[in-house]
Formats: sequence, C-alpha cells, structure tokens
Amino acid sequence: MAVFLGMAGVMITGWASMFASRTFLWTFRSWRFFAFMTVAAAVLLAAAISLGVACRLNFGKGLPEYREFMATLYTLFAAHHADLYLSCPRRAWRRTRVGAGYGEVLR
Repeated sequence: MAVFLGMAGVMITGWASMFASRTFLWTFRSWRFFAFMTVAAAVLLAAAISLGVACRLNFGKGLPEYREFMATLYTLFAAHHADLYLSCPRRAWRRTRVGAGYGEVLR
C-alpha cells in the first residue's frame, strides 16, 4: 500500500509542478482541449487513488461469504425459473426443427 501511495504522490506532485512553468500555464490557458484533458487526467488519477485506498481498506471483509450467498441464490433462482422458461410459448421457436414451418414444434 505504501508503494501505491508513494507512486500516486509522485504523480500528483509531478502534475502539480507543471503549473510552475510559464509555458505550460500559457498552453493550459490557451488551448481548452488540452486544459480539459489535463483536468480529466487529474480527476481520474484522484478517483483511482481513492478507489485503491477503499479497496485496500475493505480487503478481506466477507467476499467469500458474499460469493457463496450469491451462488446459492443463483442456484435457487435457476432451479425455480427453469420450468417457467421451458414452458413459455414464446420460446417454442427454439424447439422447432430446422426447415420446419412456424407451427411445427418438436415434442
């Protein structure tokens, strides 16, 4: 985590130090697209840092239990809805023979 925060700090410091240059300031003020891209990169960098810290702080807090619960829930849902899906008249076209007419359904 310290390496990640250190690299993020170096990137933010480098980005902020560009504003000390008169040439960069002139370019930033003159070209709106360049200014937009610079600000967008800074916002995305800040978002990546904050999400990285949030992920690190929440690491190991119940992901296996959540995945097990979701697998159980999916199994129950699939078992309950399989009969409904197969008996739906709209799905009859999936059971037709190749080349068969619209009314000929395989049984």
